[in-house]
Amino acid sequence: APKIDLTLSSASLGLLDSVSFKNLKASTSLVGDPKALEKADIDLDISAASAAAEGIGLSDLVLKLKKSGQKITILSAGAKSGAGSVSAAGSVALPAKAGEKGNLDLTVTIAKADLAFLAVVGELGVPLAGTLDGSVALKGALDAPSLVLKAVSPRISVAGITATDLSAALSGAMNDMRIDDFKAKFGGGALSAKGGVKLGATPAVTLDISGSDLDLAALVSGMPDAKELGIGGKLNVSFNGRFAGAAGKGQGSISSPAFTVMGLKGSNLSYPIALDGNSISSKGASLSFYGGTLRGGGALDIKTMKFSHTVELNGVDVNGVAQDFTGGLEGKIGGLAKGSASISGALEPKLAYSGKGSVTIGEGSITGFKAVQLLTALYRSGVRYSSVTAPFRLETGRFILEKGTKANAPQNDPLYKFLTAEGPIGPKGALNLQCAGNVNLQVLNALTGGAIGGLSASSLEDALKGLLGGVQSGMEKAD
Repeated sequence: APKIDLTLSSASLGLLDSVSFKNLKASTSLVGDPKALEKADIDLDISAASAAAEGIGLSDLVLKLKKSGQKITILSAGAKSGAGSVSAAGSVALPAKAGEKGNLDLTVTIAKADLAFLAVVGELGVPLAGTLDGSVALKGALDAPSLVLKAVSPRISVAGITATDLSAALSGAMNDMRIDDFKAKFGGGALSAKGGVKLGATPAVTLDISGSDLDLAALVSGMPDAKELGIGGKLNVSFNGRFAGAAGKGQGSISSPAFTVMGLKGSNLSYPIALDGNSISSKGASLSFYGGTLRGGGALDIKTMKFSHTVELNGVDVNGVAQDFTGGLEGKIGGLAKGSASISGALEPKLAYSGKGSVTIGEGSITGFKAVQLLTALYRSGVRYSSVTAPFRLETGRFILEKGTKANAPQNDPLYKFLTAEGPIGPKGALNLQCAGNVNLQVLNALTGGAIGGLSASSLEDALKGLLGGVQSGMEKAD
Protein backbone atom coordinates (compact mmCIF):
# COMPACT_ATOMS: atom_id res chain seq x y z
CA ALA A 1 0.00 0.00 0.00
CA PRO A 2 1.28 3.49 -0.76
CA LYS A 3 2.52 5.64 2.14
CA ILE A 4 2.58 9.42 2.34
CA ASP A 5 4.37 11.47 5.04
CA LEU A 6 3.63 15.19 5.23
CA THR A 7 5.05 17.86 7.57
CA LEU A 8 3.95 21.49 7.86
CA SER A 9 5.25 24.31 10.05
CA SER A 10 4.47 28.02 10.26
CA ALA A 11 5.59 30.76 12.62
CA SER A 12 2.30 32.58 11.99
CA LEU A 13 -0.75 31.36 10.09
CA GLY A 14 -4.14 32.99 9.57
CA LEU A 15 -7.29 31.29 8.32
CA LEU A 16 -10.54 32.92 7.12
CA ASP A 17 -9.54 36.25 8.70
CA SER A 18 -10.83 35.02 12.07
CA VAL A 19 -8.48 32.22 13.16
CA SER A 20 -4.75 32.59 13.73
CA PHE A 21 -1.99 30.27 14.92
CA LYS A 22 1.51 30.91 16.25
CA ASN A 23 4.33 28.36 15.87
CA LEU A 24 2.07 25.83 14.22
CA LYS A 25 3.42 22.35 13.49
CA ALA A 26 1.56 19.53 11.81
CA SER A 27 2.64 16.12 10.60
CA THR A 28 0.69 13.23 9.15
CA SER A 29 1.40 9.76 7.88
CA LEU A 30 -1.08 8.11 5.53
CA VAL A 31 -1.00 4.45 4.49
CA GLY A 32 -3.46 3.57 1.75
CA ASP A 33 -5.20 5.16 -1.18
CA PRO A 34 -5.49 8.98 -0.74
CA LYS A 35 -8.67 8.81 -2.81
CA ALA A 36 -10.30 6.51 -0.24
CA LEU A 37 -9.45 8.07 3.13
CA GLU A 38 -12.22 6.15 4.86
CA LYS A 39 -10.19 2.98 4.26
CA ALA A 40 -6.72 4.44 4.86
CA ASP A 41 -4.72 4.34 8.08
CA ILE A 42 -3.71 7.81 9.30
CA ASP A 43 -1.49 9.22 12.05
CA LEU A 44 -2.02 12.94 12.73
CA ASP A 45 0.03 15.14 15.07
CA ILE A 46 -0.79 18.89 15.39
CA SER A 47 0.59 21.42 17.88
CA ALA A 48 0.66 25.20 18.23
CA ALA A 49 2.11 27.56 20.80
CA SER A 50 -1.05 29.69 20.65
CA ALA A 51 -4.25 30.26 18.71
CA ALA A 52 -7.02 32.86 18.63
CA ALA A 53 -10.54 32.62 17.23
CA GLU A 54 -13.53 34.94 17.75
CA GLY A 55 -11.91 36.57 20.77
CA ILE A 56 -10.96 33.28 22.41
CA GLY A 57 -7.24 32.89 23.12
CA LEU A 58 -5.67 29.46 23.59
CA SER A 59 -2.13 28.21 24.20
CA ASP A 60 -0.24 24.90 24.14
CA LEU A 61 -2.57 23.27 21.62
CA VAL A 62 -2.03 19.56 21.03
CA LEU A 63 -3.92 17.00 18.95
CA LYS A 64 -2.67 13.46 18.37
CA LEU A 65 -4.93 10.90 16.78
CA LYS A 66 -4.62 7.59 14.97
CA LYS A 67 -7.01 6.11 12.43
CA SER A 68 -6.84 2.39 11.88
CA GLY A 69 -9.52 0.98 9.64
CA GLN A 70 -12.86 2.42 10.75
CA LYS A 71 -11.65 3.41 14.22
CA ILE A 72 -10.23 6.81 15.13
CA THR A 73 -8.43 6.97 18.45
CA ILE A 74 -7.71 10.34 20.08
CA LEU A 75 -4.42 9.67 21.83
CA SER A 76 -4.27 13.16 23.31
CA ALA A 77 -5.92 16.51 22.73
CA GLY A 78 -5.75 19.64 24.80
CA ALA A 79 -5.36 23.39 25.11
CA LYS A 80 -4.91 26.01 27.80
CA SER A 81 -6.66 29.32 28.37
CA GLY A 82 -5.13 31.36 31.17
CA ALA A 83 -4.95 29.11 34.24
CA GLY A 84 -7.60 26.80 32.79
CA SER A 85 -7.22 23.86 30.46
CA VAL A 86 -9.28 21.40 28.43
CA SER A 87 -8.26 17.91 27.32
CA ALA A 88 -9.93 15.04 25.50
CA ALA A 89 -9.38 11.34 24.90
CA GLY A 90 -11.39 8.51 23.42
CA SER A 91 -12.35 6.87 20.19
CA VAL A 92 -14.80 7.05 17.31
CA ALA A 93 -15.92 4.01 15.31
CA LEU A 94 -17.02 5.12 11.84
CA PRO A 95 -19.85 3.31 10.01
CA ALA A 96 -18.43 0.41 8.01
CA LYS A 97 -21.29 0.45 5.52
CA ALA A 98 -24.48 2.28 4.67
CA GLY A 99 -27.15 1.97 7.34
CA GLU A 100 -24.70 1.64 10.22
CA LYS A 101 -24.54 4.49 12.73
CA GLY A 102 -21.07 4.19 14.15
CA ASN A 103 -20.16 4.68 17.81
CA LEU A 104 -18.57 7.29 20.02
CA ASP A 105 -16.67 6.94 23.30
CA LEU A 106 -15.17 10.30 24.23
CA THR A 107 -14.33 12.09 27.47
CA VAL A 108 -13.56 15.81 27.70
CA THR A 109 -12.00 17.12 30.92
CA ILE A 110 -11.99 20.78 31.99
CA ALA A 111 -9.76 22.16 34.76
CA LYS A 112 -9.93 25.63 36.35
CA ALA A 113 -12.18 27.11 33.67
CA ASP A 114 -12.61 30.87 34.12
CA LEU A 115 -16.38 31.42 34.45
CA ALA A 116 -16.17 35.19 33.92
CA PHE A 117 -14.49 34.58 30.57
CA LEU A 118 -17.01 31.90 29.57
CA ALA A 119 -19.94 34.19 30.47
CA VAL A 120 -18.63 36.88 28.12
CA VAL A 121 -17.84 34.47 25.29
CA GLY A 122 -21.20 32.72 25.69
CA GLU A 123 -23.06 36.06 25.87
CA LEU A 124 -24.95 34.85 28.94
CA GLY A 125 -25.91 38.35 30.02
CA VAL A 126 -25.33 37.49 33.70
CA PRO A 127 -22.00 38.25 35.44
CA LEU A 128 -20.17 35.13 36.63
CA ALA A 129 -16.98 34.69 38.66
CA GLY A 130 -14.99 31.71 39.88
CA THR A 131 -13.41 28.58 38.44
CA LEU A 132 -14.89 25.25 37.41
CA ASP A 133 -13.54 21.70 37.09
CA GLY A 134 -15.54 19.11 35.25
CA SER A 135 -15.88 16.36 32.70
CA VAL A 136 -18.20 15.47 29.84
CA ALA A 137 -18.50 11.84 28.73
CA LEU A 138 -20.16 11.01 25.41
CA LYS A 139 -20.94 7.39 24.62
CA GLY A 140 -23.15 5.56 22.15
CA ALA A 141 -24.36 5.97 18.60
CA LEU A 142 -22.74 8.82 16.68
CA ASP A 143 -26.05 10.46 15.83
CA ALA A 144 -27.47 10.23 19.37
CA PRO A 145 -24.86 9.59 22.07
CA SER A 146 -25.70 9.63 25.75
CA LEU A 147 -24.06 12.24 27.93
CA VAL A 148 -22.83 12.36 31.52
CA LEU A 149 -21.64 15.74 32.79
CA LYS A 150 -20.05 16.40 36.17
CA ALA A 151 -18.80 19.73 37.53
CA VAL A 152 -17.39 21.05 40.79
CA SER A 153 -16.29 24.50 41.94
CA PRO A 154 -14.75 25.63 45.24
CA ARG A 155 -16.37 29.06 44.85
CA ILE A 156 -18.69 30.59 42.28
CA SER A 157 -20.44 33.95 42.06
CA VAL A 158 -23.52 34.67 39.93
CA ALA A 159 -24.53 38.34 39.77
CA GLY A 160 -22.72 38.91 43.08
CA ILE A 161 -24.39 35.96 44.88
CA THR A 162 -21.63 33.65 46.07
CA ALA A 163 -21.71 29.91 46.75
CA THR A 164 -19.02 27.44 47.83
CA ASP A 165 -18.47 23.70 47.37
CA LEU A 166 -20.69 23.55 44.31
CA SER A 167 -21.28 20.19 42.62
CA ALA A 168 -23.51 19.27 39.70
CA ALA A 169 -24.29 16.16 37.68
CA LEU A 170 -26.35 15.83 34.50
CA SER A 171 -27.13 12.83 32.30
CA GLY A 172 -29.27 11.86 29.34
CA ALA A 173 -29.44 12.48 25.64
CA MET A 174 -27.49 15.33 24.07
CA ASN A 175 -30.62 17.41 23.53
CA ASP A 176 -32.51 16.40 26.68
CA MET A 177 -30.63 16.04 29.97
CA ARG A 178 -31.69 15.48 33.56
CA ILE A 179 -30.17 17.43 36.44
CA ASP A 180 -29.42 14.45 38.67
CA ASP A 181 -27.67 16.45 41.35
CA PHE A 182 -26.97 20.08 42.18
CA LYS A 183 -25.67 21.24 45.54
CA ALA A 184 -24.04 24.41 46.83
CA LYS A 185 -23.21 25.80 50.26
CA PHE A 186 -23.86 29.28 51.60
CA GLY A 187 -22.19 29.49 54.98
CA GLY A 188 -23.76 26.80 57.15
CA GLY A 189 -26.74 26.29 54.83
CA ALA A 190 -27.12 24.33 51.61
CA LEU A 191 -28.97 24.76 48.33
CA SER A 192 -30.11 21.86 46.16
CA ALA A 193 -31.87 21.59 42.81
CA LYS A 194 -33.42 19.13 40.39
CA GLY A 195 -34.63 19.69 36.86
CA GLY A 196 -33.73 19.29 33.22
CA VAL A 197 -31.83 20.87 30.33
CA LYS A 198 -32.90 20.88 26.69
CA LEU A 199 -30.41 22.05 24.10
CA GLY A 200 -31.25 23.72 20.82
CA ALA A 201 -31.13 27.10 19.15
CA THR A 202 -32.18 28.51 22.55
CA PRO A 203 -31.22 26.20 25.44
CA ALA A 204 -33.98 25.68 28.01
CA VAL A 205 -33.55 24.78 31.67
CA THR A 206 -36.20 23.80 34.21
CA LEU A 207 -35.28 24.06 37.88
CA ASP A 208 -36.82 23.18 41.22
CA ILE A 209 -34.63 24.86 43.84
CA SER A 210 -34.76 24.69 47.62
CA GLY A 211 -32.40 25.92 50.32
CA SER A 212 -32.47 26.31 54.09
CA ASP A 213 -30.39 28.17 56.65
CA LEU A 214 -28.42 29.95 53.92
CA ASP A 215 -25.91 32.36 55.44
CA LEU A 216 -26.86 35.81 54.14
CA ALA A 217 -23.37 37.27 54.65
CA ALA A 218 -21.81 34.44 52.64
CA LEU A 219 -24.54 34.70 50.01
CA VAL A 220 -23.83 38.37 49.20
CA SER A 221 -20.07 38.30 49.84
CA GLY A 222 -19.42 38.80 46.13
CA MET A 223 -21.42 42.03 45.99
CA PRO A 224 -19.69 45.42 46.20
CA ASP A 225 -19.93 47.12 49.62
CA ALA A 226 -21.27 43.94 51.23
CA LYS A 227 -19.04 44.39 54.30
CA GLU A 228 -19.94 48.07 54.69
CA LEU A 229 -23.64 47.17 54.66
CA GLY A 230 -23.16 44.76 57.56
CA ILE A 231 -25.51 42.16 56.07
CA GLY A 232 -26.11 39.06 58.20
CA GLY A 233 -28.70 36.43 59.09
CA LYS A 234 -30.22 33.26 57.66
CA LEU A 235 -32.43 32.73 54.61
CA ASN A 236 -34.70 29.98 53.34
CA VAL A 237 -35.48 29.94 49.61
CA SER A 238 -37.59 27.99 47.14
CA PHE A 239 -38.06 28.48 43.39
CA ASN A 240 -39.60 26.62 40.50
CA GLY A 241 -39.10 27.95 37.01
CA ARG A 242 -37.92 27.65 33.44
CA PHE A 243 -35.07 29.49 31.71
CA ALA A 244 -34.75 30.00 27.97
CA GLY A 245 -31.32 31.41 27.19
CA ALA A 246 -30.60 34.13 29.76
CA ALA A 247 -34.30 34.84 30.43
CA GLY A 248 -36.63 32.87 32.67
CA LYS A 249 -40.07 32.54 34.17
CA GLY A 250 -41.02 31.11 37.54
CA GLN A 251 -42.30 31.54 41.09
CA GLY A 252 -40.73 31.20 44.51
CA SER A 253 -40.29 32.65 47.95
CA ILE A 254 -37.64 33.94 50.34
CA SER A 255 -38.07 33.86 54.10
CA SER A 256 -35.90 34.67 57.09
CA PRO A 257 -36.41 34.33 60.84
CA ALA A 258 -33.98 37.21 61.48
CA PHE A 259 -31.45 39.32 59.58
CA THR A 260 -29.46 42.57 59.82
CA VAL A 261 -28.69 45.28 57.23
CA MET A 262 -26.80 48.52 58.05
CA GLY A 263 -27.27 47.83 61.74
CA LEU A 264 -31.06 47.54 61.41
CA LYS A 265 -32.74 44.29 62.46
CA GLY A 266 -35.69 42.57 60.85
CA SER A 267 -37.49 39.30 61.50
CA ASN A 268 -40.23 37.08 60.09
CA LEU A 269 -39.45 38.07 56.51
CA SER A 270 -41.88 36.77 53.90
CA TYR A 271 -40.86 37.72 50.36
CA PRO A 272 -42.69 36.04 47.46
CA ILE A 273 -40.81 36.34 44.16
CA ALA A 274 -41.69 36.02 40.48
CA LEU A 275 -39.20 35.79 37.62
CA ASP A 276 -40.21 37.09 34.20
CA GLY A 277 -37.47 37.53 31.62
CA ASN A 278 -34.57 39.25 33.37
CA SER A 279 -36.74 40.77 36.11
CA ILE A 280 -37.30 39.38 39.60
CA SER A 281 -40.30 41.06 41.22
CA SER A 282 -42.15 40.80 44.51
CA LYS A 283 -45.64 41.73 45.67
CA GLY A 284 -47.02 41.35 49.16
CA ALA A 285 -43.69 41.17 50.97
CA SER A 286 -43.84 41.64 54.75
CA LEU A 287 -41.42 41.98 57.65
CA SER A 288 -41.54 42.48 61.41
CA PHE A 289 -39.55 45.61 62.21
CA TYR A 290 -38.94 47.10 65.67
CA GLY A 291 -42.36 46.22 67.05
CA GLY A 292 -44.16 47.18 63.84
CA THR A 293 -44.46 45.92 60.29
CA LEU A 294 -43.07 46.75 56.86
CA ARG A 295 -45.01 45.81 53.74
CA GLY A 296 -44.16 46.40 50.11
CA GLY A 297 -42.78 45.11 46.85
CA GLY A 298 -40.23 45.80 44.16
CA ALA A 299 -38.17 44.52 41.26
CA LEU A 300 -34.56 43.66 40.37
CA ASP A 301 -33.16 43.39 36.83
CA ILE A 302 -30.62 40.57 37.08
CA LYS A 303 -28.90 41.70 33.88
CA THR A 304 -28.28 45.33 34.88
CA MET A 305 -28.55 44.77 38.69
CA LYS A 306 -30.81 47.83 38.94
CA PHE A 307 -33.61 47.72 41.50
CA SER A 308 -36.67 49.60 42.71
CA HIS A 309 -38.79 49.08 45.82
CA THR A 310 -41.69 50.59 47.74
CA VAL A 311 -42.46 50.07 51.41
CA GLU A 312 -45.13 51.03 53.93
CA LEU A 313 -44.40 50.99 57.65
CA ASN A 314 -46.70 50.97 60.65
CA GLY A 315 -46.19 50.86 64.43
CA VAL A 316 -42.39 51.04 64.23
CA ASP A 317 -40.49 51.97 67.41
CA VAL A 318 -38.54 55.11 66.50
CA ASN A 319 -36.02 54.77 69.31
CA GLY A 320 -35.01 51.24 68.34
CA VAL A 321 -34.42 52.27 64.74
CA ALA A 322 -32.48 55.42 65.73
CA GLN A 323 -30.26 53.58 68.20
CA ASP A 324 -29.29 50.78 65.79
CA PHE A 325 -28.96 52.94 62.66
CA THR A 326 -26.62 55.44 64.35
CA GLY A 327 -24.71 52.87 66.38
CA GLY A 328 -26.10 54.20 69.67
CA LEU A 329 -27.36 57.54 70.98
CA GLU A 330 -26.82 58.99 74.45
CA GLY A 331 -30.55 59.55 74.83
CA LYS A 332 -33.86 58.12 73.69
CA ILE A 333 -36.41 59.19 71.09
CA GLY A 334 -39.86 57.83 71.89
CA GLY A 335 -42.87 57.24 69.67
CA LEU A 336 -44.29 54.93 67.04
CA ALA A 337 -43.92 55.71 63.34
CA LYS A 338 -45.96 55.03 60.24
CA GLY A 339 -45.34 56.11 56.67
CA SER A 340 -44.14 55.07 53.24
CA ALA A 341 -41.06 55.30 51.03
CA SER A 342 -39.86 54.45 47.54
CA ILE A 343 -36.25 53.69 46.63
CA SER A 344 -34.36 52.82 43.45
CA GLY A 345 -30.73 52.24 42.56
CA ALA A 346 -28.16 49.68 41.43
CA LEU A 347 -26.16 46.94 43.16
CA GLU A 348 -23.26 47.22 40.70
CA PRO A 349 -20.58 48.42 40.18
CA LYS A 350 -21.15 49.77 43.72
CA LEU A 351 -24.32 50.06 45.75
CA ALA A 352 -26.01 53.37 44.95
CA TYR A 353 -29.58 54.41 45.68
CA SER A 354 -31.95 57.33 46.03
CA GLY A 355 -35.53 57.67 47.19
CA LYS A 356 -38.11 59.65 49.06
CA GLY A 357 -40.89 59.17 51.55
CA SER A 358 -42.71 60.52 54.56
CA VAL A 359 -43.04 59.39 58.17
CA THR A 360 -45.37 60.51 60.94
CA ILE A 361 -44.69 59.80 64.60
CA GLY A 362 -47.35 59.79 67.28
CA GLU A 363 -47.06 61.03 70.85
CA GLY A 364 -43.59 60.66 72.32
CA SER A 365 -40.64 62.38 73.97
CA ILE A 366 -36.89 62.95 73.77
CA THR A 367 -35.00 62.10 76.97
CA GLY A 368 -31.51 61.34 78.17
CA PHE A 369 -29.50 63.78 76.01
CA LYS A 370 -27.34 66.33 77.87
CA ALA A 371 -29.35 69.37 76.84
CA VAL A 372 -32.62 67.57 77.49
CA GLN A 373 -31.43 66.49 80.94
CA LEU A 374 -30.97 70.17 81.74
CA LEU A 375 -34.55 70.86 80.73
CA THR A 376 -35.72 67.88 82.74
CA ALA A 377 -34.06 69.36 85.82
CA LEU A 378 -35.83 72.70 85.21
CA TYR A 379 -39.24 71.47 84.09
CA ARG A 380 -39.37 67.89 85.36
CA SER A 381 -39.91 66.54 81.85
CA GLY A 382 -38.02 65.97 78.62
CA VAL A 383 -38.99 67.36 75.26
CA ARG A 384 -42.44 65.97 74.53
CA TYR A 385 -44.34 66.07 71.27
CA SER A 386 -47.88 65.28 70.28
CA SER A 387 -46.91 64.50 66.70
CA VAL A 388 -43.98 64.65 64.29
CA THR A 389 -44.19 64.87 60.50
CA ALA A 390 -41.01 64.11 58.55
CA PRO A 391 -40.87 64.13 54.74
CA PHE A 392 -37.44 62.84 53.68
CA ARG A 393 -35.10 61.92 50.85
CA LEU A 394 -32.68 59.03 50.69
CA GLU A 395 -29.22 59.13 49.15
CA THR A 396 -26.49 56.51 49.36
CA GLY A 397 -25.49 56.46 53.04
CA ARG A 398 -27.64 59.49 53.95
CA PHE A 399 -31.13 60.19 55.28
CA ILE A 400 -32.17 63.79 54.51
CA LEU A 401 -35.01 65.56 56.34
CA GLU A 402 -36.94 67.74 53.90
CA LYS A 403 -38.61 71.11 54.42
CA GLY A 404 -41.86 70.50 56.26
CA THR A 405 -40.33 68.34 58.99
CA LYS A 406 -42.08 69.53 62.15
CA ALA A 407 -42.59 68.49 65.76
CA ASN A 408 -45.71 69.82 67.50
CA ALA A 409 -45.77 70.25 71.27
CA PRO A 410 -48.59 69.00 73.48
CA GLN A 411 -51.14 71.67 74.38
CA ASN A 412 -49.84 74.15 76.99
CA ASP A 413 -46.35 72.64 76.93
CA PRO A 414 -44.01 74.94 78.95
CA LEU A 415 -41.02 74.44 76.63
CA TYR A 416 -42.11 75.14 73.07
CA LYS A 417 -44.98 75.22 70.57
CA PHE A 418 -43.27 73.67 67.56
CA LEU A 419 -39.83 72.81 66.17
CA THR A 420 -38.72 72.35 62.55
CA ALA A 421 -35.62 70.68 61.11
CA GLU A 422 -34.08 70.30 57.69
CA GLY A 423 -30.85 68.61 56.55
CA PRO A 424 -28.93 65.32 56.32
CA ILE A 425 -28.37 62.55 58.83
CA GLY A 426 -25.36 60.49 57.79
CA PRO A 427 -23.13 59.11 56.60
CA LYS A 428 -22.27 57.14 59.74
CA GLY A 429 -24.83 58.98 61.86
CA ALA A 430 -23.40 62.50 61.34
CA LEU A 431 -25.91 65.34 61.80
CA ASN A 432 -26.06 68.59 59.84
CA LEU A 433 -29.52 69.99 60.58
CA GLN A 434 -30.95 73.49 60.29
CA CYS A 435 -33.51 73.93 63.07
CA ALA A 436 -36.09 76.58 63.96
CA GLY A 437 -39.17 76.87 66.14
CA ASN A 438 -41.33 78.67 68.66
CA VAL A 439 -39.50 78.09 71.93
CA ASN A 440 -39.81 79.46 75.49
CA LEU A 441 -37.11 82.12 75.99
CA GLN A 442 -36.07 80.59 79.27
CA VAL A 443 -35.49 77.30 77.42
CA LEU A 444 -33.10 79.06 75.03
CA ASN A 445 -31.34 80.62 77.99
CA ALA A 446 -31.02 77.29 79.75
CA LEU A 447 -29.79 75.51 76.64
CA THR A 448 -27.27 78.13 75.53
CA GLY A 449 -26.10 78.86 79.05
CA GLY A 450 -25.70 75.19 79.82
CA ALA A 451 -23.91 74.38 76.59
CA ILE A 452 -21.91 77.55 75.89
CA GLY A 453 -22.10 79.60 79.08
CA GLY A 454 -22.30 83.36 79.62
CA LEU A 455 -25.72 84.09 78.11
CA SER A 456 -28.08 85.68 80.66
CA ALA A 457 -31.71 86.56 80.34
CA SER A 458 -30.94 90.30 80.17
CA SER A 459 -28.20 89.92 77.55
CA LEU A 460 -30.48 87.75 75.43
CA GLU A 461 -33.22 90.35 75.90
CA ASP A 462 -30.88 93.16 74.78
CA ALA A 463 -29.86 91.14 71.73
CA LEU A 464 -33.46 90.61 70.82
CA LYS A 465 -34.16 94.35 71.26
CA GLY A 466 -31.64 95.14 68.57
CA LEU A 467 -33.46 92.84 66.18
CA LEU A 468 -37.06 93.41 67.18
CA GLY A 469 -37.95 97.03 67.88
CA GLY A 470 -41.18 96.26 69.68
CA VAL A 471 -39.70 94.27 72.53
CA GLN A 472 -40.21 95.89 75.97
CA SER A 473 -37.26 96.13 78.38
CA GLY A 474 -39.33 94.85 81.26
CA MET A 475 -40.27 91.52 79.66
CA GLU A 476 -40.32 88.50 81.90
CA LYS A 477 -38.20 85.41 81.36
CA ALA A 478 -41.31 83.33 80.83
CA ASP A 479 -42.22 85.44 77.80
